[in-house]
Amino acid sequence: MSQIFLKSSIGGFFVDVIFQEEYAFETMITSNPVQSGSNVNDNAYNLPYTFTFDVAVSDCLESVIPGQFDGLSTRSATAFAIFQMLWQTRVLLEVDIFIGNTMFPFFPMLIKSFKPSRSKSTMNALRWTVVMQQIILTDAQVQPVDASQADAGATSSDPQTTDSTNTGTVSPIAQGILDHGAQWWADIP
Repeated sequence: MSQIFLKSSIGGFFVDVIFQEEYAFETMITSNPVQSGSNVNDNAYNLPYTFTFDVAVSDCLESVIPGQFDGLSTRSATAFAIFQMLWQTRVLLEVDIFIGNTMFPFFPMLIKSFKPSRSKSTMNALRWTVVMQQIILTDAQVQPVDASQADAGATSSDPQTTDSTNTGTVSPIAQGILDHGAQWWADIP
């Protein structure tokens, strides 16, 4: 009988222990009043999702994928070096999450924070918390501009500036305050 072991992976790396996984799918919703009957999509948008993993790699176990954490003196040291490098170089990663026996792939994601910790209970292992955040990618398109259109835009029949400024009307009370202030400044030696 064959047995298939399904667990979440971070950038294709399978750690020994996943103590906890947290997923945050949030929407930013306006605090301003929204007119009834209007499209609510204009007043709410989805934030990049974030995943938080509390994981560990032990020096006393073998890798789920043979040789995955080989290279340095211990598996935990190699795991530390790999995840520190992934964080530092900001490589886009895929995070595969298994819920039940169904895989949910999420790409592109970056390591937002990588917080290793060691204690007397993890002397031969490395435990860390890694926070992954979605990166929202977009494609920019270059639109060619005809040279005659660019020059036509330089001169306009509707000027954007004028020779005069509308100062409005000054109330008699405000005018008295202004006159008093002007007199006060004139009296200063």
